[in-house]
Amino acid sequence: MGKKYNLETLEIVVIEHKLEGEELNCKECGEELVEIGIKSKKEIIKYVPAKLIVE
Repeated sequence: MGKKYNLETLEIVVIEHKLEGEELNCKECGEELVEIGIKSKKEIIKYVPAKLIVE
């Protein structure tokens, strides 16, 4: 089983954590930080069950 299944048809959700305000500046020198890459990339498969609603 495992990753042998074709997951290309699944919806992909990308989660980005952006720094804002004071977090954008280095605590040591005060210079503005720049993005240098992705620290972690992982894929999690989540099951979202169908829901019933009344209109």
